[in-house]
Amino acid sequence: MQKVLDYKFNDLEQLIEVVKGWDLDFRLIEPGGFTGHVTQLISADLLLSYARFGRGLNQMGSTPPGYRTYVIPGRQCFGFWWRGHQVTSNDLLIFPDNNELCSVSRNDFEVFTVSLRHDYIEQLSEKLAISTFQKGEVIPLESNRITELRDLAYQIMILPNSSNTDYAMHVLARGLLLCQARFPTAKPVHARKRDLAIGRIVDYLNSDPGSESDMERLCQVARVSERTLQYAFRERYGITPNAFIKRWKLNSARQILTQSYISTKSVAEVCTHLGFQHLSLFAQDYKYLFNELPSQTLARKK
Repeated sequence: MQKVLDYKFNDLEQLIEVVKGWDLDFRLIEPGGFTGHVTQLISADLLLSYARFGRGLNQMGSTPPGYRTYVIPGRQCFGFWWRGHQVTSNDLLIFPDNNELCSVSRNDFEVFTVSLRHDYIEQLSEKLAISTFQKGEVIPLESNRITELRDLAYQIMILPNSSNTDYAMHVLARGLLLCQARFPTAKPVHARKRDLAIGRIVDYLNSDPGSESDMERLCQVARVSERTLQYAFRERYGITPNAFIKRWKLNSARQILTQSYISTKSVAEVCTHLGFQHLSLFAQDYKYLFNELPSQTLARKK
């Protein structure tokens, strides 16, 4: 296998730009600036990635096209929210056909992702006599079974040029398919009122980054009571709706400040565009979240 990325990041935008295959929209939710480590290996049939992030993130985007992607939580991963589920370190995760990524990670996030080409899956399925696959997205495994898969991924990651790598890669892919085919206890997805409410708020913020965000308006958008909305955000993110929205808009500001194709005259222009009332408070909140002033972010683009 070829190692195409192995880097420790302290800049979220750099990670999004250089990671291979994935279309990512990550937003920093936990203050203190981003830290993370990503390693990626690729072969003709498989893309193997390792990711460990030291700050809480709202993760959106999509997995590599042309692949089916599986997630194996790492040894240090103690659970996170993923596509409507609160998953554990013993759960095997399988992305849906539309490749949609929707997750919230905390500062203990560590995962291996294994992306298998569709034609490779067909070839392996024929050899393994697999005719149908489990439709669930989260499959709870016995701890020894998930450990076997995790150890295989780790072995390939640290010794990509070993003589046993091709065999280990094949065994890993085979194991993932057999788990998906054999385990009938995959957890179904239930669209809860709280999850739907958060989804409506995120869509609202994406459609108009400078939109009104008082609680009355948010409840109208989410179609739930204030109490339900408060519970929803504290459950998923550990913060209030207002705190989430402020950090979401600060991430939007950072995207504008870092994108070279957007003509930005000043930090004040971005502040006003996103509905922040006071430039000094905006700069203070921005530094609290990203560990640098917005003027420093803008200066790097120039």
